[in-house]
Amino acid sequence: MTLSSKITEVQHRIGLSTDPKPSGMAPGSTIYERDSGRMMMTYDGTHWVEKFNPGVPIKGYQASNETYQFLRLCSCYGSLVISTEESVQVSAGRDYYYHDVLAPLGASASQDYLLTTPNSDLKIYFDLTVIFGDGAGSLEVYEGGDRVGSTLQTIVNRNRNSSNDSMVTIHKGQSGGTSDGTKIYWKRTGKDGGNTKFDVGGTVGVAKYTILKKNTKYIVRLTDKSAADNNISLSMRLIEHEDVL
Repeated sequence: MTLSSKITEVQHRIGLSTDPKPSGMAPGSTIYERDSGRMMMTYDGTHWVEKFNPGVPIKGYQASNETYQFLRLCSCYGSLVISTEESVQVSAGRDYYYHDVLAPLGASASQDYLLTTPNSDLKIYFDLTVIFGDGAGSLEVYEGGDRVGSTLQTIVNRNRNSSNDSMVTIHKGQSGGTSDGTKIYWKRTGKDGGNTKFDVGGTVGVAKYTILKKNTKYIVRLTDKSAADNNISLSMRLIEHEDVL
C-alpha cells in the first residue's frame, strides 16, 4: 500500500460553516464548525470533507452485557444514548403501567380489556403478565377489532415527577362493536377440572416488549378454566419511544 501523503504539522481550528475553507494546511488538519456542529477535515490541504458522517450508524459500548449497541438520538433525552428495543424511559416520563386484580373472576367467566394505540409514529412497547392464583386460566390477545370500551382505566406514569399522560387508552370491559379482531396470542396455564386439588395456578404473559401497531385496538381476554372462582392479578407495561436519528 502506498500512502498518498505524509501527514505533518496538523492543525485544528474553530470557525463558522460560512467561513471560506483555507488552503495550504497540512493533510489531516481539521476545522470545527461551531454553528453546524460538523467536523471538517482536509485530506490534501485544499479539499475539505466532513470527518464524521452522521448518516453512518455509530455504536457505543454497553458495559452491562459487554456488547456494542447502536447509538440513537432520542427525543426524550436530547442526546445520543444506547437505545435498544428494551429501552427504559422512566426518567423521560414515557414509561407507564397499569395493574388490576380480579378477586375473584367467577368460574368459567372472562374479563376483557381494550387497548387503543394512538395514530402516531411513536413505538409502543407492550409487556403483559397475568397471574392466575387459584386455578387454570387462559390469556388471549386480539388485534384490529372494532370493539367499544366500557370503563376507562387510569394508567400510571412510572416517573412520579412527570405530568405526561400515556397516549394509549385502556378500558375495562367492552360494550359494543362486532369483531374482536385477529387472535395473535393465546396461552394457558394450570390444569382444568372442578376438583381444586388438581387445579394449580400459574403465570402467563406476552413476549417482552412487543411493539404494537399504531391506531389499532387490542383485546386482552382473561378466562377462568378451573370451573371455580379464580383470583387473578394483571400487570401491563407501556413504553412510548421515539427515535429522531
